[in-house]
Amino acid sequence: MRTLYLDSVGSTNSYLKNLVTDKTAPYLAVLAREQTQGKGRLERHWISSSGSSLTVSLLLPEIALPFQMGLLAARALCLTLIQDYQLPAK
Repeated sequence: MRTLYLDSVGSTNSYLKNLVTDKTAPYLAVLAREQTQGKGRLERHWISSSGSSLTVSLLLPEIALPFQMGLLAARALCLTLIQDYQLPAK
């Protein structure tokens, strides 16, 4: 999985959406130390100050069964933390 790490970003989701084209390969993670204009479910504001949490957006392939998305996202994040950052993720 390709990973982009940002010190600060308005929104990891917006950053990823602006980056993606039809030719962008899936399995891309955008991580940020600080997010200043993030949005959560139901358009709720999702702000994280530097070092307080891990904010991440993932570009994953389209899957036939949407209920599997959470599990797929968790696996992709664990693999990124282990392979790219040598962090003990389970």
